[in-house]
Amino acid sequence: SAREAAIAAFRKNGQTAKAEEAISELLQIDPLNHFARFENYLLFKHPKDLETFKNHIRGELPAETFLQLAVNYFNYGLTGDALQVLQKAPSNPLVFYWQAYLYHLSAKEKKAATLLKKAEKLSPYLVFPFRRETAEVLQWAVSKNNHWKSRYYLALIYWNRGKIKKAASLFDSCENKAEYAPFYVTRAKFFKSTNLQKAIRDCQKAIELDKNEWRARIMLSALYDESGDQTKSLKTVETVYRKNPDDYRLAVPYAKALYRSGKYPECLSVLDKTDVLPFEGAGGTRRLFHNAHLMRAMQYFTQNDFQKALQHTQKSRLWPEHLGAGKPYNPLEVDADYIEMLIREKMNDKDKAETLHLKIKTFLKNDKTGVNTDNLITALLLIRENNKRDTLSFLQNWQSKSPDNNLICWVLARFEGDAKKEKKCFNNIKNNSNYRVYIEMVKISL
Repeated sequence: SAREAAIAAFRKNGQTAKAEEAISELLQIDPLNHFARFENYLLFKHPKDLETFKNHIRGELPAETFLQLAVNYFNYGLTGDALQVLQKAPSNPLVFYWQAYLYHLSAKEKKAATLLKKAEKLSPYLVFPFRRETAEVLQWAVSKNNHWKSRYYLALIYWNRGKIKKAASLFDSCENKAEYAPFYVTRAKFFKSTNLQKAIRDCQKAIELDKNEWRARIMLSALYDESGDQTKSLKTVETVYRKNPDDYRLAVPYAKALYRSGKYPECLSVLDKTDVLPFEGAGGTRRLFHNAHLMRAMQYFTQNDFQKALQHTQKSRLWPEHLGAGKPYNPLEVDADYIEMLIREKMNDKDKAETLHLKIKTFLKNDKTGVNTDNLITALLLIRENNKRDTLSFLQNWQSKSPDNNLICWVLARFEGDAKKEKKCFNNIKNNSNYRVYIEMVKISL
């Protein structure tokens, strides 16, 4: 900031009184300002001022505070002051990388080489480089020693900055030299969307290095599912779940694997005894609960056990507190309403079926989100009304808005009787658990 730059300028020009006054003013505005406290130390070099500065750094990753302060000095062109900050910092690979680079800029290559080796020897645990300026430091480090850790850290920054090709090249160049399980979990996450088999191998390597690495097993389970191997997917996550069934971080992925394997009663049984701490994204667990009940309802529907099917549609509307998500003011229940409407028709409960039909049509008329659920049910209602022209028009309009949507591709091909295209589109969604409820809704409707 301008105030910080002014303080440093006053100090550098020997205007101590003005520097003290500016520091005092800044601390009145921002009592937690670390730059001001370090400048106070630099003015007089009193050990007590240094202790005060350090005592105010109380974050979970204190080295990051020192690094940010050093980067600020570096950006002001005050490399000597940046180095002083880093010399007071706790031990951390990035701290030593930066010190090495700053000594390199001062042509002190022997000192730089010593610190670079020190950085490369430290564990990457809880080291998450992200700053643009640190990329410059790591580029230099890679040019000097080409150690896998330097390349790994630089890859993380490129990934964060959206420079995917550069990140991929660096991750690849690390080969399998790392003896650090989280590295392989990270690389698996990076490559999972472009090279599934490479991601699987990396997860397997992580587990080989650390038998207790549960995150690798969770990811490996999901990757096996994407490859179409639900048996391996379930077995992989079940192994880690059985060791600690009370940990929701393991229970929820296990429940998901059971769902993907078509074991809906077992999925619901796990969810019933799992307490999920509320967090952003916890709604996914409740959605799993909702979908598992709908799948059970449709299973009973095909078995003509309409009473049990009805019970599961009703349970699907519940919002159990222990699943970590609160019920919204106007929850999306149109899929449950539609399935219950079909059940009521089979039970010859015409009044209730018609009430649900009107409720669904009112909801679809007012809802403008255009999600798959709304569009699919709209199409199914049109098909039920035997309105071929409007149905075809609606499906084609849906496809024009979502040309890459394999669900509409399948539904449209099925409606048009194009068996070859229907099979092709279905193959693109059959192993995706996100489409499972939709697929079954179509099957019990047509």
